[in-house]
Amino acid sequence: MKLINRHRVWQAAVDACLIAAAWYLAFALRFDFAIPERYSDLIAETILLAVVIKVAVLTMFGLYNHWWRYVSIGDMWSAARAVGVG
Repeated sequence: MKLINRHRVWQAAVDACLIAAAWYLAFALRFDFAIPERYSDLIAETILLAVVIKVAVLTMFGLYNHWWRYVSIGDMWSAARAVGVG
């Protein structure tokens, strides 16, 4: 099995974009979309770290190794564990 292929790369890229959006929106919702300057700096400093950690955890749990067309209950529990650990 190839470690990197075009499907896994775009899946990880989409996940990275969604994680970054969720990170920003968490702060935006907390401050009613008027984020104070110090928290804007905090977002800028930590967003890359959050994305790298979450994508690494999803990769370690093997979520990019499956055809998600055929999902079982075991796959869903694996996804839940990966999200919880991340």
